[in-house]
Amino acid sequence: MCWCKFINKLFNCKKPEENYYGITGETQTEVVLKHLEKYHVLNTRQAFKHYDITNLSSIIYHLRTQGYEIETHETRTTAKFGGMITITSYLM
Repeated sequence: MCWCKFINKLFNCKKPEENYYGITGETQTEVVLKHLEKYHVLNTRQAFKHYDITNLSSIIYHLRTQGYEIETHETRTTAKFGGMITITSYLM
């Protein structure tokens, strides 16, 4: 077995799979940018559920420093167990 196959098997490497939105990319920043360009809005729940992104605010900050204009909207809602949570949505 060659080293490439061994490493891929050892670390269970896979090619990026298309997700619910059909968006893939090399980096999380690239995925978020593609999503915002196509759908114009992304919130923290969508980012985690569909792209496994846990720190969306950091990616948005990075995109803003690159010159992208992205608005922030916060919505308060009730969580599963009755507590209040804030969901942040980003619009481009």
